[in-house]
Amino acid sequence: MKPLQTPLAFLITLALWVLALPTIFAQEEDLNTLNQEISKLAGAGKFKEALPIAERAVEVSKRTHGLEDPTTANSLDNLGQLFLDLGDFSQAERLFQQALAIQEKILPPEDPKIGLTVNDLAVLYQDKGQYDKALAHYLRALGIWQKVLPPQNRITATCMNSLAELYWAMGDYAKAEPLYQEAFRIRQKVLPPDDPGIAESLVSLALLHRTMGKLPEAEREYQKALRILQKVLPAEHPDIAAILFNLAALYGEMGQNAKAEPLYQQALHIFQQTYPPEHPAIGHCFKNLAELAEQNGEYDKAESLYNRSLEICEKDPNPNNPEKATVLFDLSALYQDTGQYDKAEPLAKEALRIRETVFVRNIITPP
Repeated sequence: MKPLQTPLAFLITLALWVLALPTIFAQEEDLNTLNQEISKLAGAGKFKEALPIAERAVEVSKRTHGLEDPTTANSLDNLGQLFLDLGDFSQAERLFQQALAIQEKILPPEDPKIGLTVNDLAVLYQDKGQYDKALAHYLRALGIWQKVLPPQNRITATCMNSLAELYWAMGDYAKAEPLYQEAFRIRQKVLPPDDPGIAESLVSLALLHRTMGKLPEAEREYQKALRILQKVLPAEHPDIAAILFNLAALYGEMGQNAKAEPLYQQALHIFQQTYPPEHPAIGHCFKNLAELAEQNGEYDKAESLYNRSLEICEKDPNPNNPEKATVLFDLSALYQDTGQYDKAEPLAKEALRIRETVFVRNIITPP
């Protein structure tokens, strides 16, 4: 079962913190008020409610500072972050590219704000399965921050952790593990013990330990991360749902389906409260619940859930979505197991075509 990454609320908070700094210009007071409201809503996982306020902040920035100003670029980046969290990749990419174009025109090439926007694009490309683009952007962002920031800081640690997640997704565990460990070491040194950044590192280490077959260690790390976030976030925050999802997947791997299903249902409920109905996280829940139903011999229920997940995948404008291939393979296997070979074959062929395309595009030449 595929692990689910947590939404990147941590980087949103960092970008918005830059915008919320006091300024000497009285005309920025309205913009600062807007940014504080966006930060409050995004921090609570209320991305849909934050969206119109962020759109207004972009208009205020353009009117007050002009089209080519760092403040306008930051407002565009923050709006892109919200679209990214809501699963609208095309809108997010457009806004990140606009922000980066402004920054590259008016800021020094190693300005930390450029690093933030480049990192946001890396996250976007990773979510889209475009791992070659994601890797190039993560390395660029990390290179900027390592030059201009102190050697141990939360921004660099966040980028290291994200880069490790990318290497994990690419199957390069030898590169992922030291980055996970270094990010966790830095965060333990510079962050309080109940900071969400600590929880993110624990989730990442749990993912690594799952890959290595160290399931009891992974369970402890997920539980500790969950306790941290339940202290500092609202009960229906999507970051909490992501950990519930991953813990459910772990229990599935351990053969403890009775523990897994209610956690998937909790995660699904939170995601449906937070995200639009076509968000990939909702599709992940449907797919994994389908797997549990299939294992329990509830084939009609499994078929329905697989199809609901597939409907969400098909709304993605990327025709080669790797998650779509996974759902197609799983649904094809279900049809084979139930003797419906005429339905199984075309799904398996389409899944194989997608996976072959994604594999070729994501071949990385080592430096």
